[in-house]
Amino acid sequence: MTAGAHTSADGVLRPAPASPPPRVTIGLLGPLVLCCDGTEIQPEAAKQQVVLAALACRPGEIVTVGALVDELWGDHAPRTAANTLQTYVSRLRRRVGSADRGAHQLIRTRAHGYQLAVADDAVDATRFVALIERAREVCTRDLPAGHELLTEALALWRGPAFASLEVGSLLGPEATRLEELRLSASCERIELAIDLGRHAAVIHELQALITAQPLRERLSELLMTALYRSGRQVEALEVYRSLRALLVEELGIEPGPGIRAVQQAVLAQEPLPRPPAPGPMHISTLVPMPTDRGPGTEPAVRPDRVRPADELPVPLTELIGREQDVQSICRGVHLHRLVTLTGAGGCGKTRIAIAVAERIRGSMPHGIGFVDLGELAQGEPVVGAVAAGLGITGRPDRPPIEGLVDRLRHQEMLVVLDNAEHLVTALAPLVERLVSACPGLRVLVTSREALRVAGERIVAVRPLAVPPAAPCPLGELVRVPAVRLFAERAASMRPGFEVTDDSASSVIRICRTLDGIPLALELAAARLAVLGPEELADRLSDRFSLLVAGNRTAPERHRTLRAAVAWSHDLLADDERRLFARLGVFAGGFTLQAATAICGPVTERDLTDEPVEAEVLDLLGHLVAKSLVVAEPGPGGVRFRLLDTLRAYAREQLADAGETGGLRRAHATWYLGRLLGAEARLRDGQRRWCHHLDDEQDELCAALSWSLEAGDLTGALLLTRSLWSLWSTTGRIREGHRGTRRVLQPASDTPNSTERLHGQLLEQAAQLAWSRGELDVVETAAARDGWSSPAAAAATRAMHLVAGEADRAAELPVERLVRFTARAEPFGIG
Repeated sequence: MTAGAHTSADGVLRPAPASPPPRVTIGLLGPLVLCCDGTEIQPEAAKQQVVLAALACRPGEIVTVGALVDELWGDHAPRTAANTLQTYVSRLRRRVGSADRGAHQLIRTRAHGYQLAVADDAVDATRFVALIERAREVCTRDLPAGHELLTEALALWRGPAFASLEVGSLLGPEATRLEELRLSASCERIELAIDLGRHAAVIHELQALITAQPLRERLSELLMTALYRSGRQVEALEVYRSLRALLVEELGIEPGPGIRAVQQAVLAQEPLPRPPAPGPMHISTLVPMPTDRGPGTEPAVRPDRVRPADELPVPLTELIGREQDVQSICRGVHLHRLVTLTGAGGCGKTRIAIAVAERIRGSMPHGIGFVDLGELAQGEPVVGAVAAGLGITGRPDRPPIEGLVDRLRHQEMLVVLDNAEHLVTALAPLVERLVSACPGLRVLVTSREALRVAGERIVAVRPLAVPPAAPCPLGELVRVPAVRLFAERAASMRPGFEVTDDSASSVIRICRTLDGIPLALELAAARLAVLGPEELADRLSDRFSLLVAGNRTAPERHRTLRAAVAWSHDLLADDERRLFARLGVFAGGFTLQAATAICGPVTERDLTDEPVEAEVLDLLGHLVAKSLVVAEPGPGGVRFRLLDTLRAYAREQLADAGETGGLRRAHATWYLGRLLGAEARLRDGQRRWCHHLDDEQDELCAALSWSLEAGDLTGALLLTRSLWSLWSTTGRIREGHRGTRRVLQPASDTPNSTERLHGQLLEQAAQLAWSRGELDVVETAAARDGWSSPAAAAATRAMHLVAGEADRAAELPVERLVRFTARAEPFGIG
């Protein structure tokens, strides 16, 4: 009998039913545990366990080979690290595969790394975080249910996270995050217990937590509350005295306002809030310092750059179209202690960061700190700027960074560092030091470039969604985020402005041309004071001269669209600027191969040098990281593109460098070669090549434009002839008709060298016109060459006959029709 088959009751041999997939669970909250259908499986070696734990930290996500190598060996990775890692993965698969029934598919190989293919709830750490999120949602309306969920979450812990492993650059920050979240959840559960009247039951638990974390003010505050409500006010005051003595002795600071408020209530025998209300951010009252300053002790930051602690900028307009972004980032800040918002200039990173800070202020016991680094020049002390922005005065006998760490070490707060892109090199080590030394601290950074430090969670802030190019119902259009923002800001400039059926198409053009960038839309809306929507849309081809009427009180880089783009561009290195300018030659998305062939080499200005893909890849990666190029993974691999506004700026730079003509010729030549290479495959019916070329539609049309502008008629005819195969196969008759008309117009004086190409193009034009009934261009062109194109004659005669114009059809040379019919091709009309 065939393996995997069985005979059914009716005597028919049928395939055996598939075995159900195994139930795999992984425990990280304690010693590493791997179970398959309830059977515990122990990986053979410690490094195999590290690989499994690293993948389990990101279930369902791809963990790169580089990240795993760093975790295993750090700075001492052997040359064979990647191969050794592959061996570890293979052994893990075999070990897990001994449980059979497909368990060997637990770890999947991907393009740049590995992926743990398990259910969301298969990893205890993931379940722990999910339970906490549910508890926080539930407890706003059902305290006992919230308490029960937090209890269930904390019961998942069997010891310290990754207790049996030697953690590195990936697992180390993850362990710190999980332990911090565990302590936070413990505090929240205890608060709920106190609020439910179970204050006596949590006293011993709080005392144990304080023994392990003696400088955590929040724990002492909760213990004081529990003791006081249990009628033990003397002990409650003793807790305060012990904490104060410890803080003064160890750090030279006084307790914060939250616990001081509890002490005052106990002394006055007054009711306490239920639960203890978190006060505003407090970096603790400093022990008095000498007022006279010695040499070199002046503040590192000018007074006008200092923002008082817990004071957030108050936006004067509504934040539109970002509710999902704000919610997602709030969750990210709760789960990750360092979050960086990246994105192109003017896309709204600061507004989103302020909204996030406002949203989570109540969950930060010591409040919010906001530091605007935008006006800090490169080279100025970043540590001093952050300290001054938070209202912290350092000690003369302590290095500035150590003084900052001392003040923040035991604070549970969020610090927002805004506009940091020009300071990332100096800011990265400071933020990494603060996050690693201050477990209660959370940092939210806005920057056009990530800090690239351990534990950083990067969130790309995209422009607002724009409407489709095709018309849509007005009711749907006005709900599109980019349209909502434009209409809202336009109404402030022109009272009563609304998007109507008459203005809808113009508003769509405006939003799409400006890529949905909020700053650009606001600047465009300001122009409606003197222009109508259609006039405004028509003038956006010169957007940098048009969009200059910005807010007078805004930072200089946000007053005009040019200034916003130039701020990012001026931070680039010379080679990055050169590649950015050259990428302006592309009309849409492009591949690394295309960028290398057309724009490389970049380190030298001579375009005749051999391009180096590694060089272009490295610089392209820098531009993506700095939010000037968008990388979009797809079925055919990663494609890159510039936002339309950034492309316009790049083309200005390309023109200033005098490279426009050369780059356009290189672009047209490369895409012509690609199209000619695919033409034979298209004619052979290999339709999959249509999908490859479909992604290149914008570039193929741009190559045609560059050829026509350069007067390269041969190249234009070759491109159009080859594009005919794609247009015909994909049914894009209208697009083919339009492209063919563009080339036939300048081909009136066809040189002998292109006569054959011109004749072929006339055949294609006739076939396209057949389906549209638009033969005027074909007739004119055919008449010029004496009807040398039989396809033109045949198509024209047929259309005259259909139209009832037999006399005009009879005028056409019959022998041409015979010739055409005799050699009709697969792509013809015959």
